[in-house]
Amino acid sequence: MPLTKALWICGDTKVECYEVASIETLEPPIWAWDSASAIGLPEVQRTWFRAMDEVKPVQVQGEAAVLVTSSDTGGAALIRQRDKRVLFTTSIRNAHSAELLPKGYLTIAASTGSDSLTLFGPDYGLGTSVPLRIEGLPHGHGVVFDQNHNLLWVCGMNVVRSYVVRISESQFKWEQESELTLPEPGAHDLQPDPVEGGFIVSTHHHVWRIDSRDGFLSPFKPLHELAKVKSVSIDAESRAIAYTQGERGHWWSENVYVIIPDGQRLKWTLSGRHLYKVRWNNVLK
Repeated sequence: MPLTKALWICGDTKVECYEVASIETLEPPIWAWDSASAIGLPEVQRTWFRAMDEVKPVQVQGEAAVLVTSSDTGGAALIRQRDKRVLFTTSIRNAHSAELLPKGYLTIAASTGSDSLTLFGPDYGLGTSVPLRIEGLPHGHGVVFDQNHNLLWVCGMNVVRSYVVRISESQFKWEQESELTLPEPGAHDLQPDPVEGGFIVSTHHHVWRIDSRDGFLSPFKPLHELAKVKSVSIDAESRAIAYTQGERGHWWSENVYVIIPDGQRLKWTLSGRHLYKVRWNNVLK
């Protein structure tokens, strides 16, 4: 099956979306947002988004948006795609991942200096950025909501946890259900596998698959032996695996790698960039 879905890439101050029209190279982006020049972003907030480290295409009230985070000084933002309006921002040091939840709730995982999972209420669209709850999460890096089982999955340091989420008209509750200890530290990217089910989690030296039914951990064979994998994304339609990894001693790379089902391996280079994460446009409403 050809690669026909858009690909999101983030790094430095930029978030971009590319249409994969050729397996030889990436075309110029079809959508881009740069915190250094974004219209309507206050100057003080530009410093929050100097090291973009997460990009998730999402749907907000029936419209396409993108949810981003940045490490270092750190922050999170929800950006509407059609006009690039920033619907929400907040400052969280070393924010690494964010997720939209039912009823308009939003949660953010953050590492050093925060070590937390932070929950915001559905009034964030009004500019409110006062957390409803802050849960300790050592070296927080990944957060994903499993809507089929009403579970919020998070990772940090050497653990992966799940929380049962209960939402009523006026109340949000979460309660920890499980905790899986990984065989090595460095829990980094946490993403659903839309093909086989469960989740993919990367650590310092390996990439693993988690069975969401019983928490069983097994090697994710296509990438298991790779170190410093910063992101993994599987296209639900073509089954292509896109990933990034730190290279030449850095936490970043100029390269995006793709493995397509016939076994062919592609490498796309964006010279001069400090790329961090890559996501296929698997949008969940």
